[in-house]
Amino acid sequence: MTEAEWLACTDAKAMLEFIRGKVSDRKLRLFAVASCRELWRSAVQDGEAALEIAELYAEGCVDEQQREVVAADARLAHSGACYFLDVFLGVVLAVEKDATKAASHAVAFDMSGYRQREWQRFVPLVHHILGNPFRRYPTPDHWPATLLRLASALYDGQNCGFALHDALLEAGHADLAQHFHQEQDHPKGCWAVDAILGKA
Repeated sequence: MTEAEWLACTDAKAMLEFIRGKVSDRKLRLFAVASCRELWRSAVQDGEAALEIAELYAEGCVDEQQREVVAADARLAHSGACYFLDVFLGVVLAVEKDATKAASHAVAFDMSGYRQREWQRFVPLVHHILGNPFRRYPTPDHWPATLLRLASALYDGQNCGFALHDALLEAGHADLAQHFHQEQDHPKGCWAVDAILGKA
């Protein structure tokens, strides 16, 4: 896949296959969690606690025993699901030991045909978390303290994207500021926030 093909691609599964081995397990797991959360937004309300644990697992803040408990609960929910089978499976996959499996199956699995029609929907999320693998942002050796504080606050769920945009402009990072020029959610794993915080 070329850079032009990556930017024009409308198949999230193909993009994830291409990126295999080129990004960290953390990125793949956080993509899986963000995909599940996107489905939860339009489908069911349960499972947020499991997704939060899955995020913490991606960050290395949950031990193996906690992971097993969440995975077991998610498998139980999945076994009792009908139409939203794929939604519950997403939680299972988000805490799989195999991060590549977690990410790719989060957008590809479907028994009813529901998810297959939704693949294109996850392409913006792929771009949001993985960015452009052909053109990494040239990060400076040191970021201003204000930028680090705002990026950390955004990472923790605070609504400060516009403030971060303005701070980036003031610091001479207009290209990176463009990512925050409109109001939107920035899921954990967002490539731009990660670039500032030094997360892989």
